[in-house]
Order: sequence, then structure tokens, then C-alpha cells
Amino acid sequence: ATMWIYQNSMTGRRVYFTDRLVVDPTEAILEYGEIDMMYKHVTRSRYGHMPSLAFGMLDGNTYYLCGHIQDAEMENLMRLCQRYNPRILFGYTKQNQELHKQNVQRYKSGMGNR
Repeated sequence: ATMWIYQNSMTGRRVYFTDRLVVDPTEAILEYGEIDMMYKHVTRSRYGHMPSLAFGMLDGNTYYLCGHIQDAEMENLMRLCQRYNPRILFGYTKQNQELHKQNVQRYKSGMGNR
């Protein structure tokens, strides 16, 4: 069941948040249990800056979804993801970066996901 749909105001692209998955039909299908870290990512260009939601995964990959997202909606989506995986690290801080690195190493060495 879809809980929330984010629609990019510029491109119309959608990202679906269900009770088990985050689905961007053109980018990725992410399981909440595999998401280790989330933070606001801003891409800067000569046309301005574009915020998106970064998903740092236990396998070491990072996905940038929900382009042109507003802060209030980002907060809501992060809370929604936290409801399905309370262990997600929020924010791009030194401490979270270090914990994320450790979690990825532990995951890759086959010691489970934390």
C-alpha cells in the first residue's frame, strides 16, 4: 500500500513511499531495512541549487531521490522512513558519517545490518 507520493514540481517525476519500500521508477527500489543514513543533499549549479533526499545504503551505495524537495516535505518523508526503520541515521554529521562507514563495513563483512 502506498503511504505517500512525492512529485517533483519541476519534472513531474514521482517517488512512492510504501510501508516496505521507497520506489523511484527510474532510479531505485529501496527497502527501509537497507537504508542506513538519510540527509539533505544540495546540488549546486549555475542555475541555482537543487535539494534532494540522500539515502545512504548498507551496501555502500547512495541514492539521491525527490529532486527539488522543500524542507517541510523532506522532514515529513524522513519521519515516515524512520517509522519503518528507527535505526536510520539522520543528518550529514561527522558522527553519522563515521557510524555509517562502520555499518557499511560490518554489513559487507557479513555481520548483519548492525
